[in-house]
Amino acid sequence: METKPRARPSKAQLEGLSLENQKALKQKFRREYQIWWREDRHKNPQLEALDKAMDLVRYRKKMRDPEGYQKIQDARYKAENKRRGTRVESPRKPDNTRINHLKYNFGITPEEYNKLLSDQGYVCAICGKEEKYMGTNNKIMNLSIDHDHETGNIRGLLCNSCNRGLGFFQDSKDILGEAIKYLK
Repeated sequence: METKPRARPSKAQLEGLSLENQKALKQKFRREYQIWWREDRHKNPQLEALDKAMDLVRYRKKMRDPEGYQKIQDARYKAENKRRGTRVESPRKPDNTRINHLKYNFGITPEEYNKLLSDQGYVCAICGKEEKYMGTNNKIMNLSIDHDHETGNIRGLLCNSCNRGLGFFQDSKDILGEAIKYLK
């Protein structure tokens, strides 16, 4: 196994060099170290296994809390831009996220969603109440789009409680009928 190269030149190596040459020498050392580090990681199965495990941990965190994960990514992005001295802007645009969500999951535009909402009188199709569930951003959420999971047809807009209730009953008329009998 090769010996590990230094990440930085020693003070003795930098003595007598101009600032420009010092910077160039530091970059050369850093480049050599990075190349060694990348190659050495693939030679060592323990380090490679550790990298894969860390990737899995990051993936699980992202799946468990996508919004929290995105906040971390946005903070890293802002910190990197601040360090570079460039303009700080989040890579995520909430408007585009909503548009893409509606288009990809339900095949509708925000205008079509708003038409459904106005046709329904801005209330839930089941309970007839306005949405009162607060999201993670401390704003009242939009009514959820209820759709048939087999055909993909949109049935209407529901409040969070009714939407979750239907989900817990697995959209089954039989199970809901049994629940109604039980309540009587």
